Formats: sequence, structure tokens, C-alpha cells
Amino acid sequence: MCIICLNSFANNTRMLFVPDLDHRTFRHEVIKFIRAAAIDHLSLKITQPMKNLDKKWSNHYQKTDWHLHLTVYHHGQIVGHSQVHGKSLADVLKNATEKALHSISAHQLSRSLLEAYRFKVDFEYYPSHHYAFIEYGNEGLELSGNRVVVRTLTQDVLSQQLQRSKAYLLRSIDPQYHGIFKFYNASLDQSERLLRTVYSASTLYTLLKIQAVEENQLKTEGKPSLRGLDPTSDLAKFILSNQILSGANKGAFYYGYDPISHEHVRRLVVGTAAKSIFALLLLHAQNPQESLYLERAKMAGDWLLAGVDEKGMMMPTRTWKNNRWVKSHRQSLLYSGQVLSALSRLYALTHDRRYLIASKRIADHFVMLVNQQGSLLGDEYRPANSISSSWVLMSLIDYAQVDPAPCYQSTLMRVGQTILKRQIVMIDDIDNHGRYLDAMTASGNGWINEVMGTAYSFCLKHRTAHDCQSYYDATLRTSRWLLQNAYTPESMFSIKNPQRALGGFITNFRAETVRTDAVCHAVNSLLMVVSANNMKPFHPLSLPERPLREILPLLRAGF
Repeated sequence: MCIICLNSFANNTRMLFVPDLDHRTFRHEVIKFIRAAAIDHLSLKITQPMKNLDKKWSNHYQKTDWHLHLTVYHHGQIVGHSQVHGKSLADVLKNATEKALHSISAHQLSRSLLEAYRFKVDFEYYPSHHYAFIEYGNEGLELSGNRVVVRTLTQDVLSQQLQRSKAYLLRSIDPQYHGIFKFYNASLDQSERLLRTVYSASTLYTLLKIQAVEENQLKTEGKPSLRGLDPTSDLAKFILSNQILSGANKGAFYYGYDPISHEHVRRLVVGTAAKSIFALLLLHAQNPQESLYLERAKMAGDWLLAGVDEKGMMMPTRTWKNNRWVKSHRQSLLYSGQVLSALSRLYALTHDRRYLIASKRIADHFVMLVNQQGSLLGDEYRPANSISSSWVLMSLIDYAQVDPAPCYQSTLMRVGQTILKRQIVMIDDIDNHGRYLDAMTASGNGWINEVMGTAYSFCLKHRTAHDCQSYYDATLRTSRWLLQNAYTPESMFSIKNPQRALGGFITNFRAETVRTDAVCHAVNSLLMVVSANNMKPFHPLSLPERPLREILPLLRAGF
């Protein structure tokens, strides 16, 4: 009697309460079942054993009530949706599939059209959690909200994203006027009409950075240069066409050009001039035989000099109103930082002491602000925040290259350490791990990541801190976050024109838009990660997913 009982117990223990299988297996089998159920729905016959799924994933010891939301996407549009719950996983999946397809008109349903559909599976469980995944290539990819989760960062993933983002920027250049807009709306498949000088300059700067990396790689591999295929010259012409060449504002750049009205936007912003200088100096470095780029950069620098007062404060904008230029004295750390960086880079190349004198005034003003207000700074546009502070850090790094006085290095590292502490480091929060507390957008986090990459290089070169590694680690975390918020082939199930959006970085969780400088900053930072990885062994970043055995009983229970 006891032997019989023991044998019975032994047999029952082989039927585990939770099968020790992984997420990929579960998602794959669910997607496979749904697609088969969809085919069955069209052919009005059953081609697969419908209960096999329950034998593997259900357990008769547990009270079960699977809750499923199933959504069908076709070319970025939701064409079918259903909500079903029940005790049998197979029945729930079958019923949900039939209900979702039933809402689709007959002319949109066929075996061939079904291939273009993507199924989104969303299991809901207590108290208000979701276990969601999206079909892609016969697999189920983990979702969080409307993002395909990125848990691993490798060199291959970085390289793929860089190529996609480069292609996005090239597609964004206006084919007739060769300028760049600020926003592309992926939901509507529309870009803004205004072509803005500052975003054109940022794009040119990033494309030149990519080009330099590619040329270096070709040289290393002994392959011919691609300079003959250079797409940046027309972009440079657009930027220069917006520069004022005479008068009181000689050297400044119009904010933008409207291709409909054929008029310049008569607003002069120091940030536009500064970022144009960044691009022009890089153009000059790659084309030293062409004097035009350096001459125009110096002309812009001379205009910036006129806006720096004795205290190192800036006059950030001039706007044409009522037949005169109206000046603004509203202080911005972003604009002041951009000017400090531009003038410092100009001095490094030209050794014109006018640029050094003005740069020192701004740098000293920044040091004073940090000493008086602390290392998290704000201005008349924003309260104390990471992005404004990061411009102080970036510009002091540029200035410290031409004036290595200890006060500048100690101040910039103090600001850098403060920003590092504001990064969210929480591996269980896949949506926010790697971004910065007060930076919600891809542009903000991409920019800070670019600054952290620059700080890492500066730290290694000057040994201004014992722990340079912390900057590198921060860039890896933010890079993963950025890739998770990029338009990739896997993630564009809800996008109208995937080929147009591919390579862009999504503004935030509310808006399906791409801001041009978000792509630029993200790419600049990813290039720094790749460069750093080439100098040291790269250990791929990997964030573990909560084991399925902990979640599966909750999925069965529903809510």
C-alpha cells in the first residue's frame, strides 16, 4: 500500500506546477498557435490539436482564468481587436483570434494578406500588470507599453543602429533645398515644412562624424575611400545660404528657411551660430584645402563675440519686429554653453585671443554659478536640471582643452558627478533604467549621453577622477535605453510608413514623433561607445528578464 502511494506521488511530481521553460518558448508557442488558429479561421477547419498548449502550460491544481487582449496590426493600423478570458489557454487563444479576425472586412482577409498582419498578445494579471509581446518573424518579442524591449547591448546591435540612423538623416535632407526639419510625425507620416539651420548643422556634424569613422575603417581594411559619394556638401551649402554676410549682424545665421514662402525666418539665435561653427570646423578639418568653411566659422564667431558681456553673460537672441532687431537678455545655460564651446574650439584652431578672452569670461561665470548655487544648475528658461547642467559640463570640457587651469577641471568634474547621480539605475524597471531623472525625451537623454561619453574621454586623458569607468558605464545604460526607444524593424508595428521612420529615435512615450537632434545626439553618443569599445574589451550589456516560472502562475490566475 505504501509502495503504491509512493509511486503515485513520484509520478505526480513529474507534472511540475510551473514548467521550467523560458519566455522565448512560451511566446513562440502562443504566436504559433494564434497564427495557426487564424489560418483555421479562414479555411473553416481545424489543422492542429488545440489542447496541446494546455497540457504544457496549464495545471489542474490551480484555479485558472487567462485574461487576454489580442490586437491585429496591418501596415501600422489596428484592424482587429478582441478581449477574451477563460480556463483553457487554447480556447482563449482560439476564441480571441476568431473574434479579432471577425471584425476585419472580408476583402482584407485571405491567406496571403494574413502574412502581412502582426498579432500583439497582452495577458493581463493581478493587480494591473501586463505580459505583452508582438509577433515578428514567427517569434514573440517582449513588449513594454508600445516598445519592443531591448535587454542586450552588443557591438552588432550598435553598428546596425548607426547605419539605420545615418540612413534616416540622409532621407531627411530636403531633396530641393537640402535643409532639415525639426520633427517628423511617424503617426501621420509627415515632416515639418520649415527647414531649420540649427538642425541642419547638427545633422551635418553627425554625418561628418559617421563619415570619419567609416573612412578610418576603410583605411584600416585597405579599401578605397567613399569621399566621392559625399552627401554632405549640399547640406553645407544650405547652412551657408542662411548666413548673413553684411551689416550689423554679419556672421549670424537666420533661424530657418520656409520653402513655401521662400523667406528666411528673421530670428538670430546664438545656438544656431554655435552649432553651425561646430559643423563648419569639422568640415574644415576634413577639407583643409577649402578655406571657405573656416572663414565662415570665424565670421560667426565674431558675431558671437559681440554678444558676450564683461561678466560672461550672453545676449541669446535677436528677433526682427516692427522693422528692427529686438534683443533678448534672458539668460540660458544652454545657449551660453554652446557659445563657450564654439569660441573655445575656434581659439584652439586659430589662436585668436579674442575668442579665448570671451571664452574665459563665460567659463569664469560658470565656475562662479557652481560655487554659489551648487553643481545642479538652472536658468531663466528652466529650473535646476540635468540638461542645462550638462551644457555647463560640455562647454567647460571644451574650454579646459585650451585652458587647463585646475579650477575648470575640478568644476566640470563636480558637475559631471552630480549628473551621474541623477541617472536611473534600476534593472527591474526596463522602461526607465538608463535615462536621467528629469530627461523624458530621446533628445534630452541622447544629449546627456553624448556629454557623458565626452566626459569619459576627457577623464581618461587628463585623469581628473579616480573613477572614469562610471562615465563609461552610464553611457552603456543610456545607449540601451536609446535603442529601446528607436524605430527598428521589430518595433514599427504601429507605424504608417516603417521605411521612412526606420532609424529615428522616438520623442517620448506620448508622441510618435522623431526630433532630428535626438537622432544626432544619440548617434554621436553611440559613436563614442563604439570608439571606447575599440580601445578596451567590450562586455555586452545584458539585463535579465524576470523568470517565467515566477510569472506564469500569475498569468494563469488572471485578475
